Amino acid sequence: MDRYGQGKTVSYTELCELISLISTASKGDVSCVIDGLIQVMKQELLKGSVVHLGEFGKYRMVAGSRGVEEESDFNASLFKKGRIVFTPGTELQETRSKLSFRKLDVKTVEKECDLPHAL
Repeated sequence: MDRYGQGKTVSYTELCELISLISTASKGDVSCVIDGLIQVMKQELLKGSVVHLGEFGKYRMVAGSRGVEEESDFNASLFKKGRIVFTPGTELQETRSKLSFRKLDVKTVEKECDLPHAL
């Protein structure tokens, strides 16, 4: 398990390598395209665009603010930090239906400590 309680974490480098194995692009080509995608997505999200990535899904920026009773009391400091929301495409959503759960056996081990310690 990784630190998120999940299975193995796939690094960016590993991801680029795995994609290169199933395509004609090299690992460097894949990395270059992903890096370019991130730059374009940043620009478009800041413009307020929704970025559609086909079956991968879509990204959009959302922001909100705390409410006030009087319009004159409203100012920019009331805005909360913006968030990027990802909505997976159909194929990724279908992956959830393949998820399975099983009960793990918990073993209790009792061992007396033989190291000196203070109370």
